[in-house]
Amino acid sequence: MDSVNSTLTLIQGRNLSNESVMLCNPFDYPSPFEIYAVLCPAIALLTLFTNILVIVVFTKKHLLSPTSVLLIGLAVGDILAGNIISPPYIYAYGIADLGQPLPYPMCLFYDYGSILAALFHQVSVWITMALGIQRYVVVAFPIAGRRICTIKKSVLWVIVINIATLLMYSITFFTSTYESVEIDGKSLCVCKENPHFSEVVQIYSILRSVFGQLVPCAVLSVTTILLVQRLHATKNQMARIRACDNRERERKDNRSMRRTSYMVIIIVLCFLLAEIPNGCYFLFKAMRMSVLSYEADLMISTVLNVLVYAVNHINFWIYVFLSRHFRRSLKKILRLDALFQFCRKGNWKLDSHTTTYFSNSQGDPFYVKGTERLRASDLLYTTMDTCVSRSNW
Repeated sequence: MDSVNSTLTLIQGRNLSNESVMLCNPFDYPSPFEIYAVLCPAIALLTLFTNILVIVVFTKKHLLSPTSVLLIGLAVGDILAGNIISPPYIYAYGIADLGQPLPYPMCLFYDYGSILAALFHQVSVWITMALGIQRYVVVAFPIAGRRICTIKKSVLWVIVINIATLLMYSITFFTSTYESVEIDGKSLCVCKENPHFSEVVQIYSILRSVFGQLVPCAVLSVTTILLVQRLHATKNQMARIRACDNRERERKDNRSMRRTSYMVIIIVLCFLLAEIPNGCYFLFKAMRMSVLSYEADLMISTVLNVLVYAVNHINFWIYVFLSRHFRRSLKKILRLDALFQFCRKGNWKLDSHTTTYFSNSQGDPFYVKGTERLRASDLLYTTMDTCVSRSNW
């Protein structure tokens, strides 16, 4: 998320005795209406709905775990990061005249909204780092990991991360000052750099880029590689004990652990896809090493911002496709069972050889009589088509 203050336009203040003033302008992004007034708010709104479902599902008693606590914190951070800045974006790039200075106090909402969006995105970054570390500890040290990684400690980590992020970003609320001026009968906003913080802004930006983005990316890269190696080792160990009938419980626990670990790995990889280029780009800007033109700089910033929005939204679909327990709980919350129950009453045949019905067993929720098993997606489409046919009878 873009956390830099809005651009400044130098004009002659007509009501200020010809004193030069700096008026706040929103960034002149490429295709601002399509991207920042439509696309980004739309993705943020979808993230709001899907992450509310994530929170509701993971707060269920049978799914509450140290990992799910961190995933809940991640969902909340992603919701706030995307939706806090959406109203200022819609106003600045969809309602107000493009290229014109922002009126007072909309400049405050725009700049402070950008800061808060970056703050909550930073919360998501550190929670993702904690998630990667926790998953490696649980897999690499099964006995000690259960003692170290508890629900209470995960809640404590989420609280500590939020407090630390608020302290780290507190300085950004004071780096600029805002005043209201009357120009041509309009109340416009004058932006000024706070002289008390001008000397430390660059150092602060470099440290924030390093410890806020690059260090978490480095830690997650290392823990992910170690986690993959550990999962490969445990897979070989479980292959040696598959012949033992009295260790079925251990095999089930191992399969559950592996599924959760693979889900976390994919979440981390998607995170790194967005954060590594974002962190490097922000570091170059903080060190004032950018050699790009102003237009190219805004283009790269736009691409990275959209990428962050997309990664924040994609976590929900990772849970849907990789977690069977999440899908089951989500189906119950959305009342899909009623649809399936309605379709089951007819006891229809799909073809002359195979009869499909529903099972409440602990395996897949769909069961095909006989030895052949259908994919869940194929059966869902077939069942919905059958329901439509029945409604037309």
